[in-house]
Amino acid sequence: MTIVDFSKALDVHVAHERYDQVSANVRELIELAEDRGGSIIPFLGPTRCGKSELLKDMQEQLQTVAAPSGHLFPSSDFGLSTIPPKPNDRELYRSMLTAIGLSFHGKETTALVRDRLLKAVRDQGIKFIALDECSHCAERGANLSARGATDHFKTFVDETGVTLILAGLPKFQHLIDGNEQFRDRAFRTVQFLPYNWGSEKDHPGFVGAVLACLQILQAEGVSIDFDDLDMSRRLYGISGGRVGRVLDVLRAAAKRVQDGTLTFDTVARAARLTIQDSGHTDIYFQDAAPTDESLVRSYARVMHDAELAVDPTNLVEFAAMKAS
Repeated sequence: MTIVDFSKALDVHVAHERYDQVSANVRELIELAEDRGGSIIPFLGPTRCGKSELLKDMQEQLQTVAAPSGHLFPSSDFGLSTIPPKPNDRELYRSMLTAIGLSFHGKETTALVRDRLLKAVRDQGIKFIALDECSHCAERGANLSARGATDHFKTFVDETGVTLILAGLPKFQHLIDGNEQFRDRAFRTVQFLPYNWGSEKDHPGFVGAVLACLQILQAEGVSIDFDDLDMSRRLYGISGGRVGRVLDVLRAAAKRVQDGTLTFDTVARAARLTIQDSGHTDIYFQDAAPTDESLVRSYARVMHDAELAVDPTNLVEFAAMKAS
């Protein structure tokens, strides 16, 4: 028995309908932001939906790399970084400093880091800064107040004219709602939500994403030894409609392809190894295919964990469709 690692084949951007829709929404707001001279774009959704990947794509698509006047080396006008867990005031500015490619010193005060950041943004002609994991500011244990975090972002935008893209979990919305001055500088939040099995129009988008992943593996010479539509339903169940979670499982499965063939059992084992709740996973890899009702519950579970409401209209329509 020969085991071959095909996981690297899935280290690519997998285009799918929801991703393209959200990307277009963010791009439209970025274009509008350039006319404002300083704006905030909140970009929120449950974990493993694809927010981080989209930020990287935005940077690649929109950045201009050039050497600013008086500088020897080229730099990008689109910075990207991540806010650490339990941030304090200084670490917010450090995150933005890191985003534009600059280092910091452990003993620098908040005021010094902030002043250095403002000067660098002006000198380098920075237009965009994207910060991932902004919801760390809203978590218990954060070393700054909710009002303080949003005030820092608001003031930074006012003083620089930069477009600030803040990505993270939906709990960050509570901070936005609690600061009227921040809200006045922010566009309407872009939500990156899972595909909803309760809405029939979402089915093709999710299934298309799974099929795209399998086609990538097939192009590498992997044989698929299961029904792809049946597998799409099972992968929906364990992911709750999140394509990022599906990729996690398929990468783990592709790492253990036996004799050039990806089997049902290999995917099932990968799901059990990569997803914390093995009992939840087992439900979707039994002999019988998962029911539509169980898939709807999986979506609702992801939304509940993200503190997001489930649209009852879609669920009622789904129930009516199944009863007809």
